[in-house]
Amino acid sequence: MLCEINERWAEDIGSLKRHFASYFVHPFVHPQENSYGIALYSQLDMPRCELRGMVREAVPSIDADIVLGDGQTVRVFAVHPKPPQPGADTTRRDAELVMVGREVRDDPSVIVLGDLNDVGWSRTSNLFREASQLMDPRIGRGFYPTFDATSWIM
Repeated sequence: MLCEINERWAEDIGSLKRHFASYFVHPFVHPQENSYGIALYSQLDMPRCELRGMVREAVPSIDADIVLGDGQTVRVFAVHPKPPQPGADTTRRDAELVMVGREVRDDPSVIVLGDLNDVGWSRTSNLFREASQLMDPRIGRGFYPTFDATSWIM
């Protein structure tokens, strides 16, 4: 899954096809120039792959089914909601994550991935975990920041 993919990035990634052809068997690429382009590449069969604008059409998510080698189907929800802005309301971003959480709650096999533009200890992350009933893979593994680790603050 790739976030923030634009047309140029999609073309450049396409040049990797000769080296990683198996990952290009089932590509789903939706480039956008607004930092919300999104792509999902799989070497496994994807019988269903949909682009969805949960809150805004310009900020899409991918909702797909991927068939594993043993025939089991796993739903994959790839998201990249808008990041919080200083002094701005995060209601729409929060709503998108909670909407996804509620939608996948009863799926027997689901993975939600992407750039959630949130930290694991936030109110929104807690709401998402509660709504989805999914496990958080970060729990018990330590602190893994996803921001610029070369910053003098870090």
